[in-house]
Amino acid sequence: MRRIPALSLVVAFVVMLGLFPTRWIAPLTGDLSSILWVPLSPIAHGMTAMRLWLRPRTAVSTEGDAAILADRDYYRGLWHTEQIRVQELEKKLNAYEVVSGQTKSGGAARLAAANVLSRTPGSGGVALKLNVGNQQGIVAGDIAIVDGDAIVGRIAPEVGAVSSTVLSVGNRALGRIDGYVVPADQEKSNRPQVIAVQLLPDGKGDLRGDIDLGSSARAGDIVRVKDPAWPAGAQGMRLGVVVEIKRKDAQPLRGEVIVRPAVDPNMVGELVVKLFAGSATMKWIVAVASLFVALVFDVSFMPVFELGGITPRLVVVVVAFVAMHADGSIVRWFALLAGFLMDLSEPSLSGPRAPLYLIGPSTLGMLFGVEAILNIRGVLIRRNPFSVGVMSLLLSLASGLFWTAWWALRSWYPDSPPPWGDGSALSEFGLQFLGSISSGICGIPVGFLLLHFSGAWGFPSVLARARTQGGQARIIR
Repeated sequence: MRRIPALSLVVAFVVMLGLFPTRWIAPLTGDLSSILWVPLSPIAHGMTAMRLWLRPRTAVSTEGDAAILADRDYYRGLWHTEQIRVQELEKKLNAYEVVSGQTKSGGAARLAAANVLSRTPGSGGVALKLNVGNQQGIVAGDIAIVDGDAIVGRIAPEVGAVSSTVLSVGNRALGRIDGYVVPADQEKSNRPQVIAVQLLPDGKGDLRGDIDLGSSARAGDIVRVKDPAWPAGAQGMRLGVVVEIKRKDAQPLRGEVIVRPAVDPNMVGELVVKLFAGSATMKWIVAVASLFVALVFDVSFMPVFELGGITPRLVVVVVAFVAMHADGSIVRWFALLAGFLMDLSEPSLSGPRAPLYLIGPSTLGMLFGVEAILNIRGVLIRRNPFSVGVMSLLLSLASGLFWTAWWALRSWYPDSPPPWGDGSALSEFGLQFLGSISSGICGIPVGFLLLHFSGAWGFPSVLARARTQGGQARIIR
């Protein structure tokens, strides 16, 4: 019998191995390769290092290397993006934890994250436009914060469906803010010796107020909110930091404290809005009742103040007051209701058979008027009764202009004479202008009463102030 050469057997075996399916041969060859490289690896590493020393790699890369580098850079960019996102989420979570810890169990406050879409600088201060609105539960008067308790500002009265505006702490439209200074060395004390202050925005981004030079307040001390006109959940939050205390020349024993807001509105990209149940939401039952009372007074009692055919209108004052505090949509509906009642309360013309009550001139005129004043209410100090008078004058003037123009247009009809008879529309508007002045003057004392009872309307009480007497804080209403 002829013997088969060993070489042939080996070759046949290798051919067989080469034809085996991968799933059969891979485990065997992988183990054999590992066994082989156990003694070879140290030597191979040493020789590779020597080769690279003798002939370093050139900068020329293959197409495959370029693709690998591109993938590396792409995923590295994604990693850095996610790292930034993680840091932002950690900051938000920290803010939520701080605010949740400040809110009592079962409290009405909740939070809504928001991004700043744009900034509007102005002489009164910076305003920030946010990407949240009524759909997220935002209402006028809510507090915008960062870092848990640093106040950015308050939500302005005009709130849209998916947008809103924050008036920064240094904005003059916020008016006076009551607070207290906490000495830096007593910030963590259980019972710090605080100094009460009343601050006003200076229009340059800072807050200023009077302070006793003998107090312990120093530059670097924290100023926190203690203002009953602000929501309860905002009390104690950081308003700013004392940057300087100057002596007043007119009052040597008094000083002027300058407070820098805790947050620079120009540097804010994201913030958290602290929502409060029922904040700045008008109580319709109070508003409608007040409207009817004003209407009855206008028809029956206000003619006692008539002078030269000019009579002030309380309805205008009530609508102007609502326009200063409520959301825009609420103001528009309330103005329509007020104008509708005005059209039905007094006849526009006295015909041969019956007086003519025309629905439209006052109804649309009041709507036109509030649209005009909603754009300027941000520059007024809502806590001042004179602001109610100014708003009443402007509302009466704008609605009177529309009323006159409406009747002038109707006078083109052959059977529709205007209420001023043979006079001119210009002379009628002159009377409307004088009536606007009288309504504005009337709006000052009436506005004082309305502001005093603004809490009953669902608006923040703006005449409640914090005072310090004998070391104890008390509320004067």
